[in-house]
Amino acid sequence: MAAIELSGLTRRFKDTTAVDAVDLTVEDGDFLVLLGPSGCGKSTLLRMLAGLLEPTAGTIRIGNADVTALSPRRRGIAMVFQNYALYPHLSVRQNLSFPLRFAKLTKEEKQQKVAAVAESLDIAALLDRKPKELSGGQCQRVAVGRALVRDPQAFLMDEPLSNLDASLRTSTRQELTSLHRQLGATFIYVTHDQVEAMTMATRIVVLNKGRIEQVGTPLDVYDAPASVFVAQFIGSPAMNLVPATVTSRDGTVHLVGEGISVPLWEGETEDLEVYLGVRPEHLRPLTPHESGSAQVRLGCQLTHTEHLGNEEILYGQVAGTEVRIRRPRTGQAHPGPSAPERSADLTFALEHLHLFDRKTGRRLVWLPELAPSTAAEGSHRQPVLPAAV
Repeated sequence: MAAIELSGLTRRFKDTTAVDAVDLTVEDGDFLVLLGPSGCGKSTLLRMLAGLLEPTAGTIRIGNADVTALSPRRRGIAMVFQNYALYPHLSVRQNLSFPLRFAKLTKEEKQQKVAAVAESLDIAALLDRKPKELSGGQCQRVAVGRALVRDPQAFLMDEPLSNLDASLRTSTRQELTSLHRQLGATFIYVTHDQVEAMTMATRIVVLNKGRIEQVGTPLDVYDAPASVFVAQFIGSPAMNLVPATVTSRDGTVHLVGEGISVPLWEGETEDLEVYLGVRPEHLRPLTPHESGSAQVRLGCQLTHTEHLGNEEILYGQVAGTEVRIRRPRTGQAHPGPSAPERSADLTFALEHLHLFDRKTGRRLVWLPELAPSTAAEGSHRQPVLPAAV
């Protein structure tokens, strides 16, 4: 196995730039997921890695070797396609052994490799069947097995679960994750499904319009989205984003707006237009005994509720922007959405506050521990809102 390094990797199709100067290092043993909406460039990036598409610019290194100009066969990688790409006229055994036809192995060695891979994927009983006699999940395992017999340096997977039903996707996700742990191999996996990314990846690369928005662990991407795009793409429902302004009032930094009053810390700062971000599960209506004392308050007009069995989603308007509140079911659910149509103050813990620059869309790092009130006596810390990350 080997690490993979992309430097300035670019692909243009006439006037369209599908992948735009991507720099990325995939560590040896990573389960790296390329995540993004349709048309963001993730499959194009994977095809360039596989050697199926020539880059317009940039380089690809696998291990210590520059493979940018090498054919797919000479790159030492294996690809699993969305449609499995099995040979319908060949048995499972023949499909698994097909990549070994030019390998310098004896017939017995080839048979042993096929048998070992079939056993590890629990398809040994299917070796004499044809693809048309298999279920979608079994076809998927055969496609993975055909990649495994080559002992590749990395596995590339292009939305391999998209043709499976929901229950089979869940079980196959678990199988692939277990297989990755067992092999210690490098996996690069393309999907638009954030559930697949969050449950399988060691690291996620979020792509948007051919560029990388963020690279991080699943929890990093969820807990600290680097941009408005990531905040709205990751999470269901997505993060609430409400226009607001960071300003100073009577020696205290405030976050203010229509129906918004959030004192942050003592100090001064220049005015800055931002988006206030908070996840739906961190937002809740104020109870009556809190209404007079809570620091974080958002004035909201609740509009309706969706009941989802064990939980419910409350919808409302803050500063003319729709917000969603996710919480456990509080009572008897009625068929269809109910309409509370009432005013309420919302609150959340300050630790769950996210700030994004409204002009650039990038995350702002806000550090209350650097405010003068908590700094060492006589020290002076400015600004309280460092540059966007």
